[in-house]
Amino acid sequence: MSIAKHVIAKCGGPQAVADMLGITRNAVDRWKYAVESGGAGGIIPSKRQRELMEKARERGIELTPADFFFAAEAEATA
Repeated sequence: MSIAKHVIAKCGGPQAVADMLGITRNAVDRWKYAVESGGAGGIIPSKRQRELMEKARERGIELTPADFFFAAEAEATA
């Protein structure tokens, strides 16, 4: 599972993330696409990470910096 998919799922799905950040669901979905397909290559853009952590915390979702770097890879190997 990509880091973007992991974080998006943890936050309640692409529409929930889009609502938290005030962006379109399509923009969130693009984070999961390969760079060659116009996406972000499975990562959350750095300019969105802090805001997403703050918005998630406001909604009682435990999202940490580790979720953006290591958690998805650890789950994939578990």
